[in-house]
Amino acid sequence: MACICWSIRWTPCGVAVSGFLWRAGAILGLSPDDFVILLTHTPDYAEDVPVTNSDLILAGHTHGGQVTLFGLYAPIVPSHYGQRFLSGLKYNSKNIPMIVTNGIGTSQKAIRMFAPAEVVMIVLHRLTD
Repeated sequence: MACICWSIRWTPCGVAVSGFLWRAGAILGLSPDDFVILLTHTPDYAEDVPVTNSDLILAGHTHGGQVTLFGLYAPIVPSHYGQRFLSGLKYNSKNIPMIVTNGIGTSQKAIRMFAPAEVVMIVLHRLTD
């Protein structure tokens, strides 16, 4: 399975962003100063594959459960980890932050209940010394 990654490097001239393909957790040419964002379709990838080079993981696939009981429990979640990666800010077992979005679509049935469609805006700020 392959995913897309972005490496963000703060430079004196601004921000340098480079995209690359991530295969089985192997990335070459990264600096320890790079901030690496891993974009994957399913949040399960963050548990099933070593992603220790990542600083932030962005995922979807679960649709927030699509049909939930008042947003608290989804009877069907397309994840091996059940409710754990349903929606929102989560952490994998290596404590890497992961944002799981509900997305804007649906799966096989065009219905949503207490799992609203969403577009998430993420603003990154450079930490100052």
